[in-house]
Amino acid sequence: MNTKDIEDFIKLRLKENLKLMQAETGQRVNQSVVIAAERQALAYWHTMHLLALKITETEVKLSLPECSTPKGRTFTIEGVVDIVQEDSGMSIYDIKTMPRDYVENNKSKFAMQLNVYAHILGGLKGYKVKKAAVIATAPAEGLKRQFNRVGLPIDEFMNMLKSMNPFVDIPLNEYSISDTIRKFGEIVDRIQDGDFKPKSVGDLKRKDTEGGKTRQFGTDVCRNCDARFSCPSYREFRSIPENIKKVKRKDTSIWEFFTDCGESLDVSADIDANTAAGPEDLLPPTRRRTKRS
Repeated sequence: MNTKDIEDFIKLRLKENLKLMQAETGQRVNQSVVIAAERQALAYWHTMHLLALKITETEVKLSLPECSTPKGRTFTIEGVVDIVQEDSGMSIYDIKTMPRDYVENNKSKFAMQLNVYAHILGGLKGYKVKKAAVIATAPAEGLKRQFNRVGLPIDEFMNMLKSMNPFVDIPLNEYSISDTIRKFGEIVDRIQDGDFKPKSVGDLKRKDTEGGKTRQFGTDVCRNCDARFSCPSYREFRSIPENIKKVKRKDTSIWEFFTDCGESLDVSADIDANTAAGPEDLLPPTRRRTKRS
């Protein structure tokens, strides 16, 4: 397959997946989102194709059984990783749908995961992992805005790809494994004990930078939680003056929570997509039936 054949294949499969997703969820995807998704998929291929051609095993399932929690419970750590086996040694890669700068600023989080994967591979196959990296597929915020431009010339798009480097090397440290397993075990104990205490308001106010944007944890993460309206920390976080949205009704103490549907751009895109949807858009593709003779 040449480059054009691969690009056509990517576009076709993306359209098929979006159609199935639309049929399953009953929600139509905004056309601008479709264009952005197509460009990101193509960007992923063009920036990753050299590595993709070298991958020897994909979606390798890894398992570390018989781990123990601080309270003596037994649990298993599982994960999936892509492997590249070369003469110089084995490399492992984990794909994340987030911008590179977020991964760079939070390497320790990903190091825990990839170091466990390297430890499992060493025990299962006796391989020595020489390198680990995260592949951050989402473009930075500035580049993302350019990706979303309507009528973007292909030459300009290809030049943008040259500035993308999705690979973030993650340091390997065998001595960190026991500490990582202990932290996993602490989470397992909390779940089994029914300890679901939410983060503090201070944690929700903490700001992180992702994709060129600085957002509070309560805005970036908690807004995606279905239980946020029942969370005392989130309610207090939302009552902070700088976080209260301006609404027309006076009784904002309750109304503001029911009107919190996300960022204005996301709400606008969702409305635009579904306003233009017809019944035929929300049904799965029909199949032709043949009469038996």
